[in-house]
Amino acid sequence: MAGCFRQIKHLLDQIGLGCDLTRFYLVNRVRSAYESFLEGMKAMNLLGAIHESPKVFEPCFHGEAVKITADIMENIFVYDLSPEGSNKRAMEENAVAFWLDFLLDIQENNSSVTFENILVFATGLDKVPVTGFDPSPRLEFIHEPDVGEQECSKFPKAHTCSCVLKIPLHPRYELFKT
Repeated sequence: MAGCFRQIKHLLDQIGLGCDLTRFYLVNRVRSAYESFLEGMKAMNLLGAIHESPKVFEPCFHGEAVKITADIMENIFVYDLSPEGSNKRAMEENAVAFWLDFLLDIQENNSSVTFENILVFATGLDKVPVTGFDPSPRLEFIHEPDVGEQECSKFPKAHTCSCVLKIPLHPRYELFKT
């Protein structure tokens, strides 16, 4: 399909095949979509305007540099809380309060952690995408130990592919922050 049939006899042949497959996957496979996109931009004379004034159009493609604040971080994450009235819910609400306090500590420079550190840890991105997150990253809680472990993790865990940040449940803020 990639049009890069090679007989593999030596290690260098494998490297050449890897280069051919990479070129196909990253360049040739998407070439027709790219060319169609360019034709559409030419038809609206947008491509010429971008070439003439690239700085004017930069925010459209890169977004403007937005300073992340505690409020922005609070609104990025959706909380997955247990049903109201449950024991788990009470512990989770306590953890959310610690989370919000932690975000304020970061904003006031009372932590070595930055908002960008948290975003990278939870999502793999160091800034909020221009179009936002879809779906929104989730904040979950560590209630049970992982398989093979004796106790729950004292540290946060993340799944960057699904944008999930799992935070531990601690009885005191100092433990949470540490």
